[in-house]
Amino acid sequence: MKLSIKERLQIQEFIPETGGIARLINAKGIIAKALISSDEANEIGLTDTGKGVVWDNSKAKEIDISFNESEIRILKEEVKRKDEQEAISMDAIDLAIKIQKA
Repeated sequence: MKLSIKERLQIQEFIPETGGIARLINAKGIIAKALISSDEANEIGLTDTGKGVVWDNSKAKEIDISFNESEIRILKEEVKRKDEQEAISMDAIDLAIKIQKA
């Protein structure tokens, strides 16, 4: 799944907060795969302004992240759960749709 910097930051919105050990281990795997390294953060000028996070979008690149079946299932289940609760933010709608299509 190709993810932008913004989507990699947003993906935690679709990670379960609680669950069984196996589910949460897979959730940690999703977070680890989407993590922005300190080198990458420096390269793109990632900065926390206190009001939000900004970066130089001209230096940012989408990366292709390979999630396994369990990780995709967790993401899809969380999108579905948030959709049913009408709890998906407008800011994260594109990522939610991308996850649904995965």
